[in-house]
Amino acid sequence: MEEEESGIKWGAVFAVIKKRLIFIIAIAVVAALVAGLLTGFVFNAGKDTYTLSFDLKSPSGEGSLPDGTAFSVQNLVYSGNLQRVKDSNEMFAGLDIGILSSGDITITDNRAVEGEEERPAADARYTITAKESCFDSYEQADEFMHAVAESFVTLTQEALNGRNYSAWEQSYTLASDYDERINVLRSQYNYVLSVYDGLIATRAYADFEVDGYTVEQHRAQAAGDISTRLTALGNEQNISAYVLGDSNNAVLYEAKELERQKQVNTAKIEALKEEIANLLGIYGDRISASQLDTFESFHADIASLTQRNVEIDEQLERLYTSIGYVEQEGKWVMETGQLSKAPQTFTDEMEALRTRIAADTQTMSKVVSAVYSGFTAAEFRQAGAEVTSGGTNTIFVTVAAFVVAAFAAACVFALAGYRKQVSAEEAAQSEVKAADGGAEEQTADETEAAEQTDGSAESGEEKGEDK
Repeated sequence: MEEEESGIKWGAVFAVIKKRLIFIIAIAVVAALVAGLLTGFVFNAGKDTYTLSFDLKSPSGEGSLPDGTAFSVQNLVYSGNLQRVKDSNEMFAGLDIGILSSGDITITDNRAVEGEEERPAADARYTITAKESCFDSYEQADEFMHAVAESFVTLTQEALNGRNYSAWEQSYTLASDYDERINVLRSQYNYVLSVYDGLIATRAYADFEVDGYTVEQHRAQAAGDISTRLTALGNEQNISAYVLGDSNNAVLYEAKELERQKQVNTAKIEALKEEIANLLGIYGDRISASQLDTFESFHADIASLTQRNVEIDEQLERLYTSIGYVEQEGKWVMETGQLSKAPQTFTDEMEALRTRIAADTQTMSKVVSAVYSGFTAAEFRQAGAEVTSGGTNTIFVTVAAFVVAAFAAACVFALAGYRKQVSAEEAAQSEVKAADGGAEEQTADETEAAEQTDGSAESGEEKGEDK
């Protein structure tokens, strides 16, 4: 009754669908396969990302390279470093560094994101992420990402090689007196020990051996008795004030140049003052505004030259006193008996200490290089880069396509076969009704015949009784 009232015979609908069920399922499967393949290999192509987790290890610690240059892990994905990585391997020849450096390859500091306390100790600190679309293959991406992380080792080695351990020797050679030379030696000696102390501080490298000695033992050898010997030389120089060869000649030359400058400046000052006096004599109180500006300019020049002469006097005092001169009646003269040439024992000890410190510096340089070579690395937490799917979920699209296609196919088949099915059902119902009607008529005839037979029988009986 409900189907008749609604106008739709659902039984006919489901009957059509049931007949075409195999075709509906086949169409849905094909549609799902097509949708899945298109999503996975066309629409999602290039949308995956590669990730690689790693840690950086270096004796210089975080935030700096061996030469003191500031370092950030983001330096590894700057265009300059990416270009250098690309040039290091022909496998990367086809990569577009411009695209990569625009944000398609990034490095995340996991500690900055999660917080040091929240980050498990087993997790890597850094994660490098790159877009699949930038590479020709997974192998190329994996190799490039590893190379980018490992370029930290190259940057560290370059910084290490760039350190100048011999600059102090030039300062020693150019020193104008023994006091300065002793200070240069002391400074370099302290520097060598400070480098060793930096390596030993964490105890991570103290027992690392180079040429049969630990870093700590190398430090002890470098310390030796040098400090005591430098102190002895300094004390002797303070008492004796030895002159360093002909070093006073260079000082005197510089002093004469300054005195010449002072004379020129003084002459200019006198000329300007004379010019001012002449102008005042000519114009008196009738000075115009433009002439007044000229006077102010002259006064400014006089003040500048006077200030310069004051600075020259200060420089002359420092120079002359450094070589034992004293000022007498406005002139600098050498004070008798104050200066003397250093004895051979003094100069020999000075040279011995210079040679020793130079050798210790070279050894320290070798030890530092060995430590960095042994402990600088990019450590990876997995063998290869991980692939993270991007774009639309392929499984979801496949299932959705199957459901939609099945529903659509069912609707199409239902619409196409519904009227025919209804007609067939109605014809069948008519035949049934016709058959039922004929049977009823036959039954009625048979009943009537039976009744007539019964009637005839009853009449015959009545007649017999009458006889």
